Amino acid sequence: MMAYVMRRVLYAIPIALGVSIVCFALVYLAPGDPLQTLLPEDASAETIEIVKKAYGLDRPLPMQYLIWLGRAITGDLGMSIATGRQVSDEILKALSNTIILSVGAIVLSFSLAFGLGIIAGYLHGRWADRLVTGGIHVRRDTL
Repeated sequence: MMAYVMRRVLYAIPIALGVSIVCFALVYLAPGDPLQTLLPEDASAETIEIVKKAYGLDRPLPMQYLIWLGRAITGDLGMSIATGRQVSDEILKALSNTIILSVGAIVLSFSLAFGLGIIAGYLHGRWADRLVTGGIHVRRDTL
């Protein structure tokens, strides 16, 4: 059993690496230049170079990825360009709303499933059972 768990953990490493590459690449595949969101249209070449150096955009793409990956692994997600706040703070702010929605959805779905399961079990083989189970019906003699 432990070998199975270790194998699964080892499978997760290349998957996580692939997902990180896709996430990093999406920034560069999106239309427009990331600098366009930071700088005004009439920015001088000197200003553009200063901002490129400050954000590490003057380095080769593989080096940018490794720096980004190192920071992401350590939890340093940087500053949001839109709000100027830490990205981790922005994520935590959105996470609280996500948790509230998730808990509500889980309570609702479990309650509904429990009630419908009771109906299907009590009215086994009748129209209400078939409606609840989606028409799938197992004969008792096959169990």
